[in-house]
Amino acid sequence: MPINTESQALVIGLVNMMPSAARRATRIQFSQCLSAAGGRPVSLRLFTADRTLDDARAGDDRYEEIAALWPARLDGLIVTGTVPQAGRMVDEPYWPMLEQLIGWAEQHTISTLWSCFAAHAAVFGTDRIERLALPRKLSGIYQCGKRTGSFLTAGMPAAWPVPHSRQNTLDESALRDAGYTILSGSDLTGPDMFTKICGDSRFLYCQGHPEYGPRSLIGEYSRDVRRFFAGDTDRYPQQPENHFPSAAAAALDDIARRASHEQPETLLAALDAVLAATPDDPWRGPATTIFGNWLDGIAIEKSRRTQCHAQARQAMAVAP
Repeated sequence: MPINTESQALVIGLVNMMPSAARRATRIQFSQCLSAAGGRPVSLRLFTADRTLDDARAGDDRYEEIAALWPARLDGLIVTGTVPQAGRMVDEPYWPMLEQLIGWAEQHTISTLWSCFAAHAAVFGTDRIERLALPRKLSGIYQCGKRTGSFLTAGMPAAWPVPHSRQNTLDESALRDAGYTILSGSDLTGPDMFTKICGDSRFLYCQGHPEYGPRSLIGEYSRDVRRFFAGDTDRYPQQPENHFPSAAAAALDDIARRASHEQPETLLAALDAVLAATPDDPWRGPATTIFGNWLDGIAIEKSRRTQCHAQARQAMAVAP
C-alpha cells in the first residue's frame, strides 16, 4: 500500500512476524484488505522483529526494526501470526518481544488487531489464558455466525465464511469469564473474532484469517504435502475443508491414499495439476466490511480524543 502523507490519514502499524518466505505475501494480504475497506486514507508503517532486517527490506517492502515502534505515534496496529515453535507461550522465541508489545499497544493505540498466533499471545499476556492444542490442524473455510452485536460486525450477515489455519485454539468459556466479548464463531472453529478493552485500546482478536487471498490455503497445503514427502513430518496433511470443488477434493483424497506407496515425483506432479485452478474467495466481501468497520471505529475514537484534548487545552488556557 502506498504511504499516504495526508494529515487526516490513519496511521496503522503492521508488525509482520511471518517467516521470510511468507512475509511479503502476508504484508500484501493485509495491505489489500485495508485498501479495499476504502472510505479514508491510511498510512501503513511496516515493522519486523526478525533479526534479518535486510531480508525483510527485500523488494518493495520498507520495514523498520521493532525498536522504531516504541516511540512511534500510531492510531492502530496489526500484529500478524507466525508458526508456533513451542508448547507453551512463554517458551516461544518471540515471547519477550510480544510481552513488551502487548503492554505498549494497551497504552499507545486506539485499537490493535491480533491475528491467529498473535491473538493467542495477546490473550495469554493479558489474562494468562493458555492456548490449547487441537487434535489435528484446523484448516479450511468455515461458516462463522454472529454471536454479539457490535459496530465491528455492522453490516455483516448472520453467518459468513472465514478461512482458518491453526494448530491451537482458545477456550470460549475461559474467554467469557475473563471479560472478552465473542463477536463470531462456530462449533467447529470455536471463537472466531472477539474483543476486549485493554488499557486505552480496544483489542480485536482473530483466530481466523479474513485477510487471506484465494490461494493462501492452497499454498499452505502444498507446502505441508512437500514437507511430508521430504520426511519433515510423518503425517500426510488433510486437505483444507470446504475449499475445493467435489472433483478436485476427490482427486486430492486419491493422491493422499497413494502417498505411502508411490513415488513422490509422480504424486507431486498430480498434486500441482489439481491445485492449478484458483478457487473462489467468498470471504472477501465480509473481510472488507470487517476491516472497514475497524478503521471507522479508529477514526471515530481518534476524533473524539482529539476533541477532548482540545477542550482540555482550552480549559487550561482560560483557568485563573
